[in-house]
Amino acid sequence: MYLIIMLCIVFVLYRMDPVFGRSPSKKDCQNYAQRSHNYKNRKFFYDDHLDQDQKYSIHAKSVLSHKGKRPKSPLPTHKPDFSNTSDLSFTWLGHSTLLIQMHGKTILVDPIFSWYPTPVPFGLFKRFDRPVIDIEDLPEIDYCLITHNHYDHLDYASIIKLKDKVHHFIVPLGVEKDLERWHISKTKIINMAWQEEIRREGIMFGCQPARHFSQRSLFDRNKTLWCSYVIETNKHRIYIGGDSGFGHHFSDIQKRYSSFDIVFLECAQYDGRWMNIHMFPEDALQAAKILHAHYFVPIHYGAYSLSVHPWDDPLVRLSAQDTKIPVITPLIGTTVDIEDIEDYQDHWWEKIQ
Repeated sequence: MYLIIMLCIVFVLYRMDPVFGRSPSKKDCQNYAQRSHNYKNRKFFYDDHLDQDQKYSIHAKSVLSHKGKRPKSPLPTHKPDFSNTSDLSFTWLGHSTLLIQMHGKTILVDPIFSWYPTPVPFGLFKRFDRPVIDIEDLPEIDYCLITHNHYDHLDYASIIKLKDKVHHFIVPLGVEKDLERWHISKTKIINMAWQEEIRREGIMFGCQPARHFSQRSLFDRNKTLWCSYVIETNKHRIYIGGDSGFGHHFSDIQKRYSSFDIVFLECAQYDGRWMNIHMFPEDALQAAKILHAHYFVPIHYGAYSLSVHPWDDPLVRLSAQDTKIPVITPLIGTTVDIEDIEDYQDHWWEKIQ
């Protein structure tokens, strides 16, 4: 009886707390089924069977760094400079949060400025350092892109503070329901299925596959879509991988778009137990090569420890490779212009314990 009562209390709290978002309606599900080839029985999926002969990471048990899961001192940072007027620049703000300035527009990706990437504070996951910039000091955001609904990519507290600063939100199918519950106008939200493209103000946004999953509570696994993005203008094309294991989708995306000036790919929070949903650094490098990237910017590190590997292990492993593709590793907060991008390959992590 007590167990039933506790379960009822948990369910009521789940229904009441806006942090958990909102589930798609029956009408929403019908719309998703019409638009998405990877949607069945009200759930999204990745075509894993196409990768049955694919060799995944052989690096699952190797660790090159001897440091701890968290740095012992604050990581070096740089003050962002959003006055840049070039055709393409970006500022990495830690983890997977990026501010991209492109074609005169400002694009924010997966914003998280909170101390914890969880619905309630949990000490093990506390942010290494305070964010390099406050949300109030960000410029107006023309487009805010969300790759999926995990708490370290769709942060309720950050979205609430950002929502009046953002002109448009672009999200994968189903994530719009979370934003609507958080009182963001439907007119500001664009939801997309894999392979869909939209063109706005001289910029093409393409929603593309990723090998991952979605979940925000005990009851909603894979009920919303996850994705990667292609962003293209008449001068530049970039790729934002979101969270993803290694898979056939990288080859498919390359065939569709040919090559990329910059690819932003996750290279951290890996573990041998979940190779199919997160890449090891070596796999991310291989994905960059498949995508014919001119430059590879590793992300998904530098703010939180969500796995068991040392905090700098991704960077140590990448620096041990004969990459051929330049690996760009700016300090958190550094605004990088594509014209000067090769200047940002310093091994700054080697000086930090």
